[in-house]
Amino acid sequence: MSGAADSSSLPPIAPPPPRHSSARANRPSSKQFQRNIPGSPQASIASSDDDVSPESDAMQSDAVASSAETLSASQQEKMQLFTTSPDLELLCRENGLSASQFARNCELVTSLDMFLGFWASMKSAMHFPALKELSIINQPTIYAVELSARNKQIAEATMIKKKMYYNMRIKTIKRDVHSRIRHAEAIRNQAEHHMETSVAALVRQKKEIERFLVEKTENITEDMLEKLEKKLEF
Repeated sequence: MSGAADSSSLPPIAPPPPRHSSARANRPSSKQFQRNIPGSPQASIASSDDDVSPESDAMQSDAVASSAETLSASQQEKMQLFTTSPDLELLCRENGLSASQFARNCELVTSLDMFLGFWASMKSAMHFPALKELSIINQPTIYAVELSARNKQIAEATMIKKKMYYNMRIKTIKRDVHSRIRHAEAIRNQAEHHMETSVAALVRQKKEIERFLVEKTENITEDMLEKLEKKLEF
């Protein structure tokens, strides 16, 4: 008897059993295994030996409906408001709030961040009655506007034209101011010259009058002076 068995002496390997199409249908799906959450209906766990019941999908929908029924009437209204308001949904999503969290805890939220800056309206913030802080600072959409290449080119050309226009206006204003200053200086010089001429004429007339009086006093006799003094006494 040899140590290693001859391969011809081994029994033939049986072929695998044929795979029926109903085997895949009998395989349990992952949806049939659910957690037992407190407050939620107990879902039955199907084994691999049992056949899948045709009511499994209906049970799943009933479970979802029952989880929605755990919310109160006001919370369900908030859920509906969340689904019908795009701005509110965007605000909650950017702040990490789901629809159920918004429905249950919207009255406890005290601070929010508006990552997208100002929206068409701020009405979405009114659904948080305890809100104390709404952060909208350091948002690029507040003080910056994204422009296309064409709009940037138009804006730069407009800015250059405006600079050229205002530079020309500034030069024109400076030129007008300097011309007015020169005109005022000319008028002042003319006035000073006229004043000096008038004063010189008055001085000349005064000297002529004084000389005339001196000449007249020399021709007056003593008798005439005595008569004048007597008249002044009376």
